[in-house]
Amino acid sequence: NTQRKITDLGLKHTNLLPVNAVIFSSRATIGQISIAKVETSTNQGFKSFICYSDLIDYEYLYYILQHLRPVFESLIPSGSKYKEINSSTIQSFLIPVPADISTQRAIAKKCIDIDASAPDILRSGVSLRDLPGVIAKKKRTVFDAVVTIGKQ
Repeated sequence: NTQRKITDLGLKHTNLLPVNAVIFSSRATIGQISIAKVETSTNQGFKSFICYSDLIDYEYLYYILQHLRPVFESLIPSGSKYKEINSSTIQSFLIPVPADISTQRAIAKKCIDIDASAPDILRSGVSLRDLPGVIAKKKRTVFDAVVTIGKQ
């Protein structure tokens, strides 16, 4: 059950995304990412990824897209009236993905553990305002150790 619903008529004109689809906001709040925990549908302001579990781990994709958010934001032309990343930009963007699914899962697990450590980080004296930056830095260390970004 979700807070917002689609009508039966609207549902006839769309495809439902499966559970664990990765949903990327490509308008306004560019780079906000979530994982569908119920079958869902989105509007044109989102790009959605359905992951084949033998090729890419959905949690890895979630975290690498989160990590690449500044790169996506830099792709928006300055002075744009409407901030948006179009479909062709997303389709041509090379997302670094380790070929070994176990490596992807290990990276995702480390990122999950970092997120779970937020209360400990706060108890160590880091302010709530600084927490996102501290967490992002820890995740950057994980990605930098395993994934080459910006090089083919």
